[in-house]
Amino acid sequence: MLLRLVFFIVVTCLMAVVATASEPVTWQRAIDRDDAQALWRLLPRADITQTNEKGKTALMSAARLGDHKLYDALKRKGLAASDRSATGGTTLMYAALGNQLSMIRAAVSEQSDPSYLNAQSTNGWTALMIAAAKGFSQSVELLVELGADPSLADAYQWSPLMRAIDNRHESVVQYLLTLNNIEINATNENGSTALHVAVLKNDVSAVRLLLQAGIDVSVSDAGGKTAHGIAVENELNNLAEIITSFIEK
Repeated sequence: MLLRLVFFIVVTCLMAVVATASEPVTWQRAIDRDDAQALWRLLPRADITQTNEKGKTALMSAARLGDHKLYDALKRKGLAASDRSATGGTTLMYAALGNQLSMIRAAVSEQSDPSYLNAQSTNGWTALMIAAAKGFSQSVELLVELGADPSLADAYQWSPLMRAIDNRHESVVQYLLTLNNIEINATNENGSTALHVAVLKNDVSAVRLLLQAGIDVSVSDAGGKTAHGIAVENELNNLAEIITSFIEK
Protein backbone atom coordinates (compact mmCIF):
# COMPACT_ATOMS: atom_id res chain seq x y z
CA MET A 1 0.00 0.00 0.00
CA LEU A 2 2.81 2.37 0.92
CA LEU A 3 4.66 1.63 -2.31
CA ARG A 4 1.52 2.34 -4.33
CA LEU A 5 1.11 5.67 -2.55
CA VAL A 6 4.73 6.64 -3.18
CA PHE A 7 4.39 5.63 -6.83
CA PHE A 8 1.24 7.75 -7.16
CA ILE A 9 2.95 10.79 -5.64
CA VAL A 10 6.02 10.44 -7.88
CA VAL A 11 3.93 10.06 -11.03
CA THR A 12 1.75 13.04 -10.09
CA CYS A 13 4.84 15.23 -9.53
CA LEU A 14 6.39 14.13 -12.82
CA MET A 15 3.17 14.90 -14.68
CA ALA A 16 3.11 18.37 -13.13
CA VAL A 17 6.71 19.00 -14.18
CA VAL A 18 6.06 17.79 -17.72
CA ALA A 19 2.91 19.91 -17.96
CA THR A 20 4.79 23.00 -16.80
CA ALA A 21 7.69 22.33 -19.16
CA SER A 22 5.30 21.91 -22.11
CA GLU A 23 3.51 25.21 -21.49
CA PRO A 24 4.47 27.90 -24.01
CA VAL A 25 6.87 30.52 -22.70
CA THR A 26 5.11 33.87 -22.68
CA TRP A 27 6.69 37.31 -22.55
CA GLN A 28 5.71 37.61 -18.90
CA ARG A 29 7.13 34.20 -18.02
CA ALA A 30 10.38 35.03 -19.80
CA ILE A 31 10.64 38.14 -17.63
CA ASP A 32 9.93 36.08 -14.50
CA ARG A 33 12.75 33.71 -15.40
CA ASP A 34 15.15 36.35 -16.74
CA ASP A 35 15.21 34.15 -19.83
CA ALA A 36 17.22 36.08 -22.41
CA GLN A 37 16.80 33.46 -25.15
CA ALA A 38 13.02 33.51 -24.83
CA LEU A 39 12.93 37.30 -24.75
CA TRP A 40 14.98 37.46 -27.95
CA ARG A 41 12.75 34.86 -29.60
CA LEU A 42 9.55 36.63 -28.64
CA LEU A 43 10.80 40.17 -29.22
CA PRO A 44 9.70 40.61 -32.87
CA ARG A 45 6.02 39.98 -32.09
CA ALA A 46 5.72 40.77 -28.39
CA ASP A 47 3.99 43.68 -26.74
CA ILE A 48 7.14 44.76 -24.93
CA THR A 49 5.22 47.05 -22.59
CA GLN A 50 3.79 43.99 -20.87
CA THR A 51 5.32 43.23 -17.49
CA ASN A 52 5.16 40.32 -15.09
CA GLU A 53 2.68 40.34 -12.20
CA LYS A 54 4.95 42.57 -10.12
CA GLY A 55 5.43 45.12 -12.87
CA LYS A 56 8.95 44.02 -13.76
CA THR A 57 9.86 44.96 -17.33
CA ALA A 58 11.96 43.08 -19.83
CA LEU A 59 14.50 45.89 -19.61
CA MET A 60 14.92 45.10 -15.92
CA SER A 61 15.60 41.46 -16.83
CA ALA A 62 18.20 42.53 -19.38
CA ALA A 63 19.84 44.76 -16.77
CA ARG A 64 20.04 41.95 -14.22
CA LEU A 65 21.50 39.63 -16.85
CA GLY A 66 23.97 42.22 -18.09
CA ASP A 67 22.77 41.66 -21.67
CA HIS A 68 23.59 44.95 -23.36
CA LYS A 69 22.41 43.87 -26.81
CA LEU A 70 18.98 42.93 -25.47
CA TYR A 71 18.95 46.07 -23.31
CA ASP A 72 19.63 48.31 -26.31
CA ALA A 73 17.09 46.48 -28.49
CA LEU A 74 14.39 46.97 -25.86
CA LYS A 75 15.27 50.65 -25.49
CA ARG A 76 14.98 51.14 -29.26
CA LYS A 77 11.49 49.69 -29.04
CA GLY A 78 10.49 52.15 -26.34
CA LEU A 79 11.30 50.76 -22.91
CA ALA A 80 13.05 53.14 -20.52
CA ALA A 81 15.29 52.70 -17.50
CA SER A 82 13.10 55.20 -15.68
CA ASP A 83 10.16 52.76 -15.60
CA ARG A 84 9.20 51.49 -12.13
CA SER A 85 7.76 48.12 -11.13
CA ALA A 86 4.67 47.75 -8.93
CA THR A 87 6.97 47.56 -5.91
CA GLY A 88 8.95 50.63 -6.95
CA GLY A 89 11.83 48.67 -8.43
CA THR A 90 14.06 50.37 -10.99
CA THR A 91 16.23 49.10 -13.78
CA LEU A 92 19.21 50.27 -11.75
CA MET A 93 18.11 48.10 -8.82
CA TYR A 94 17.98 45.05 -11.08
CA ALA A 95 21.43 45.85 -12.44
CA ALA A 96 22.67 45.97 -8.84
CA LEU A 97 20.86 42.72 -8.06
CA GLY A 98 22.77 41.07 -10.89
CA ASN A 99 26.06 42.72 -9.85
CA GLN A 100 26.34 44.11 -13.38
CA LEU A 101 28.80 47.02 -13.20
CA SER A 102 28.57 48.18 -16.80
CA MET A 103 24.79 48.01 -16.65
CA ILE A 104 24.78 50.11 -13.48
CA ARG A 105 26.77 52.76 -15.33
CA ALA A 106 24.44 52.59 -18.32
CA ALA A 107 21.25 52.92 -16.28
CA VAL A 108 22.58 55.90 -14.32
CA SER A 109 24.03 57.68 -17.35
CA GLU A 110 20.63 57.69 -19.06
CA GLN A 111 18.88 59.62 -16.28
CA SER A 112 18.71 63.38 -16.04
CA ASP A 113 16.99 63.20 -12.65
CA PRO A 114 19.70 62.96 -9.95
CA SER A 115 17.23 61.39 -7.51
CA TYR A 116 17.11 58.24 -9.67
CA LEU A 117 20.36 57.00 -8.16
CA ASN A 118 18.79 56.94 -4.68
CA ALA A 119 15.30 55.85 -5.74
CA GLN A 120 13.65 53.60 -3.16
CA SER A 121 11.31 50.66 -3.59
CA THR A 122 8.20 50.26 -1.44
CA ASN A 123 10.31 48.70 1.34
CA GLY A 124 12.77 51.58 1.13
CA TRP A 125 15.57 49.63 -0.51
CA THR A 126 17.86 51.40 -2.96
CA ALA A 127 20.23 49.92 -5.52
CA LEU A 128 23.02 50.46 -3.01
CA MET A 129 21.07 48.69 -0.28
CA ILE A 130 20.59 45.70 -2.57
CA ALA A 131 24.28 45.54 -3.44
CA ALA A 132 25.28 45.87 0.22
CA ALA A 133 22.86 43.17 1.35
CA LYS A 134 24.11 40.85 -1.38
CA GLY A 135 27.77 41.50 -0.63
CA PHE A 136 28.59 42.90 -4.06
CA SER A 137 31.54 45.06 -3.06
CA GLN A 138 32.35 46.37 -6.52
CA SER A 139 28.77 47.40 -7.16
CA VAL A 140 28.62 49.14 -3.78
CA GLU A 141 31.80 51.07 -4.53
CA LEU A 142 30.64 52.01 -8.01
CA LEU A 143 27.26 53.25 -6.79
CA VAL A 144 28.92 55.37 -4.11
CA GLU A 145 31.36 56.70 -6.72
CA LEU A 146 28.38 57.68 -8.87
CA GLY A 147 26.79 59.53 -5.95
CA ALA A 148 24.58 57.04 -4.11
CA ASP A 149 23.87 57.88 -0.46
CA PRO A 150 25.58 55.22 1.71
CA SER A 151 23.46 56.06 4.75
CA LEU A 152 19.98 56.19 3.21
CA ALA A 153 17.85 53.92 5.39
CA ASP A 154 15.04 51.60 4.34
CA ALA A 155 11.46 51.48 5.63
CA TYR A 156 12.68 49.82 8.82
CA GLN A 157 15.45 52.38 9.30
CA TRP A 158 18.11 49.81 8.52
CA SER A 159 21.16 51.28 6.79
CA PRO A 160 23.22 49.59 4.06
CA LEU A 161 25.90 49.08 6.74
CA MET A 162 23.45 47.21 8.96
CA ARG A 163 22.27 45.04 6.06
CA ALA A 164 25.85 44.19 5.13
CA ILE A 165 26.61 43.21 8.72
CA ASP A 166 23.41 41.21 9.03
CA ASN A 167 24.46 39.16 6.01
CA ARG A 168 28.11 38.91 7.09
CA HIS A 169 29.63 40.71 4.12
CA GLU A 170 32.89 41.87 5.68
CA SER A 171 34.37 43.46 2.57
CA VAL A 172 31.32 45.70 2.16
CA VAL A 173 31.41 46.62 5.86
CA GLN A 174 35.11 47.51 5.60
CA TYR A 175 34.50 49.72 2.59
CA LEU A 176 31.45 51.53 3.99
CA LEU A 177 33.34 52.36 7.17
CA THR A 178 35.99 54.22 5.13
CA LEU A 179 33.43 56.74 3.88
CA ASN A 180 33.29 60.19 5.43
CA ASN A 181 29.53 60.54 4.89
CA ILE A 182 28.53 57.28 6.57
CA GLU A 183 26.22 57.71 9.56
CA ILE A 184 27.87 55.10 11.73
CA ASN A 185 25.66 55.72 14.79
CA ALA A 186 22.34 55.56 12.93
CA THR A 187 19.64 53.50 14.65
CA ASN A 188 16.91 51.33 13.16
CA GLU A 189 13.26 51.09 14.23
CA ASN A 190 14.30 49.03 17.26
CA GLY A 191 16.81 51.64 18.34
CA SER A 192 19.68 49.33 17.41
CA THR A 193 22.94 50.57 15.94
CA ALA A 194 25.16 48.61 13.59
CA LEU A 195 27.04 47.47 16.69
CA HIS A 196 23.88 45.95 18.16
CA VAL A 197 23.37 44.10 14.88
CA ALA A 198 26.96 42.86 14.85
CA VAL A 199 26.69 41.57 18.43
CA LEU A 200 23.39 39.81 17.72
CA LYS A 201 25.08 38.12 14.75
CA ASN A 202 28.04 37.20 16.98
CA ASP A 203 30.29 38.74 14.34
CA VAL A 204 33.65 39.43 15.97
CA SER A 205 35.15 40.96 12.83
CA ALA A 206 32.29 43.45 12.37
CA VAL A 207 32.39 44.40 16.05
CA ARG A 208 36.13 45.14 15.84
CA LEU A 209 35.70 47.15 12.64
CA LEU A 210 32.91 49.24 14.14
CA LEU A 211 34.85 49.93 17.32
CA GLN A 212 37.91 50.94 15.32
CA ALA A 213 35.71 53.27 13.27
CA GLY A 214 34.54 55.00 16.47
CA ILE A 215 30.95 53.83 16.88
CA ASP A 216 29.22 55.02 20.06
CA VAL A 217 29.08 52.04 22.43
CA SER A 218 26.82 53.85 24.90
CA VAL A 219 23.72 53.83 22.68
CA SER A 220 20.82 51.80 24.09
CA ASP A 221 18.17 50.18 21.91
CA ALA A 222 14.40 50.46 22.41
CA GLY A 223 14.68 47.86 25.17
CA GLY A 224 17.27 49.90 27.03
CA LYS A 225 20.15 47.57 26.16
CA THR A 226 23.58 48.54 24.92
CA ALA A 227 25.46 46.29 22.55
CA HIS A 228 27.71 45.31 25.47
CA GLY A 229 24.66 44.47 27.55
CA ILE A 230 23.33 42.21 24.81
CA ALA A 231 26.69 40.44 24.59
CA VAL A 232 26.67 39.80 28.35
CA GLU A 233 23.03 38.72 28.38
CA ASN A 234 23.64 36.19 25.59
CA GLU A 235 26.91 34.97 27.13
CA LEU A 236 28.92 36.15 24.16
CA ASN A 237 31.92 36.54 26.41
CA ASN A 238 34.45 37.20 23.68
CA LEU A 239 32.42 40.10 22.30
CA ALA A 240 31.75 41.45 25.78
CA GLU A 241 35.50 41.45 26.51
CA ILE A 242 36.30 43.16 23.22
CA ILE A 243 33.80 45.95 23.89
CA THR A 244 34.95 46.27 27.52
CA SER A 245 38.55 46.63 26.40
CA PHE A 246 37.52 49.35 23.98
CA ILE A 247 35.58 51.23 26.68
CA GLU A 248 38.50 51.06 29.12
CA LYS A 249 41.03 52.53 26.69
